[in-house]
Amino acid sequence: MGVRALLAGLVLASTASPAHADVADYLGKVVVSIALEAEGRASTDARILGAIQNRTGQPLLMREVRESMVHLLSLGRFEDVVVRASAAPGGVALDFDLVPVH
Repeated sequence: MGVRALLAGLVLASTASPAHADVADYLGKVVVSIALEAEGRASTDARILGAIQNRTGQPLLMREVRESMVHLLSLGRFEDVVVRASAAPGGVALDFDLVPVH
């Protein structure tokens, strides 16, 4: 459960050239937003938000992305977690795509 998610890590999105996006392009940049989505719907569940180790206003660290994924999977509510990073004004935006267990 979720092993693929942990191995995949961070999926990068780039408006310039997706083929040239690199994790290094985002790491260390300030996280300006964090969004959670499950089955196409935004989530503001406090328990889910509490599992996210990354914080807005702080630099993006891969260790925190991985820890967030582990915490989310350990809730037992998701079978997969995909994290996308994209350039945003002032830093980087993180989007957590949560695949619920059915």
